Amino acid sequence: MVVIGLGSIIAKSVMLFNIIKWIGVLYLIYLALSKFFEKVEIIEEGEQLKSFSAKKAFSTAALINLTNIKATVFLVAFVPQFLNPNESIWLQFLIIVLTLCIADIIVMTGYSSMASKLKFLLRDVKAMKIQNRGTGVFLLLAALFVSTAKKA
Repeated sequence: MVVIGLGSIIAKSVMLFNIIKWIGVLYLIYLALSKFFEKVEIIEEGEQLKSFSAKKAFSTAALINLTNIKATVFLVAFVPQFLNPNESIWLQFLIIVLTLCIADIIVMTGYSSMASKLKFLLRDVKAMKIQNRGTGVFLLLAALFVSTAKKA
């Protein structure tokens, strides 16, 4: 509910919208430049497995997902149009949450399957440099698109 309140405050304030927008633009530019100039290091698979911790991986993933503003904005804009005020809100939320979880599991399974097939690219310095530069370009494009966003 806090997110919905924050979303409505941002929707009413042009200045707050612009501040958040430009902070986002600057952050995307920072990420893009970081990827452009990132030093590529090949890490052996055995080293990664030794340092892997399921608990740390879960807590990192949970933190990333809980602080993901894109998901919050999407859900605030998307979910209300599917709610029927004459029906049980809790049941509707349960159905929506289960649907989103199932869709997320399917998508993440696809990502992990593709990653497992393309992991050979992570052992090639040239391929990793190309990937980093491509990521930087897309982040700069995202910054450009965000910078042109207008408050509705």
